[in-house]
Amino acid sequence: MQWHVIDIKTGNEMWVTEPLNVYTTSDWSVYDWTVLAADGKVFFSGQSGCVVAFDLKTGRHLWTFRQESSGVMTPYGTCPHFGRLNYADGKVYFAVTEHTPTSPIFRGYRMYCLNAETGEPLWEIPGFYNGESGAIADGYLVTYNGYDNRIYCFGKGKTAIELSASPKIVTDGSAILIEGRVIDKSPGAKDTPAVSDEDMTEWMKHVYMQYPAPQNLKGVTVELYATSEDGSTTRIGTANTDPLKGGVFSLMWTPPKESCHVITAVFAGSKSYWDSYASTNVGVTKASPEAPAPATTEQAKSIQSVINSQQSMMNMLMILVAIAIILGVVNIILIVMKLQK
Repeated sequence: MQWHVIDIKTGNEMWVTEPLNVYTTSDWSVYDWTVLAADGKVFFSGQSGCVVAFDLKTGRHLWTFRQESSGVMTPYGTCPHFGRLNYADGKVYFAVTEHTPTSPIFRGYRMYCLNAETGEPLWEIPGFYNGESGAIADGYLVTYNGYDNRIYCFGKGKTAIELSASPKIVTDGSAILIEGRVIDKSPGAKDTPAVSDEDMTEWMKHVYMQYPAPQNLKGVTVELYATSEDGSTTRIGTANTDPLKGGVFSLMWTPPKESCHVITAVFAGSKSYWDSYASTNVGVTKASPEAPAPATTEQAKSIQSVINSQQSMMNMLMILVAIAIILGVVNIILIVMKLQK
């Protein structure tokens, strides 16, 4: 199969491709009859299961996307494409199928999202999409999957943050624990943990296609801020969620001053999720004066020893005072008796 590009204003041939099997290394390119032109490029695909891109003006070959081998699952050595390509936002959407599907349907069919500049696969999802790459509008792609007879919608998902801080009231200089989680609020994956863009393909396979759950998932990043009663805002720090534990995050923080602080967690969004935020409050009061520390056992024994020694001295002084009083009384009596004589 060769493609000829004609100038519609003059009818002159602008350029012609080499036989497409030169670019795909597949003789099934004789049936590569699907074409899509967008953003100064033209893309060809078909029974070879490849996508080949050219510069629309010059015919320069830009890139070729090849799937992995299908082994003996199909007679083509790969999964063929029969239908159309789709394009939006610098991406080519490419769903594999064939002219007359067998029953049962071959395993391994899927849809790819390719970078239109490089041909690099950005993501892929299993499914028998009947050669149609769906309808695209308002940032969402909607298509039908013949494997499970369901309609799927692809795009950014809504998120929500659950946030708490404890204890709610602390004294100045004490630390609090800020914790929460970031969850997906999309209708089909509601309340599942948010995961990183790089892990999205494997995660979506698990959530929607019953694939095994990935064991090394990465989460998303949350920024934490505190706003005091005087309106000043302090950046607390950054926390990363753990999707293997439900999407939780946590961070210890010591408030810098007495105030009612509004703690805010912000998820800025990603290529896969819209942003979200949540807030909670903590109060910081003035620290009470420190109470004197109780005496140790050694200190108590030392004090008791001092008290005992002081008590002995007091007893001796009291005896001496008593003797002095008695002697004084005796002297007075003797003087009185002498005067009477």
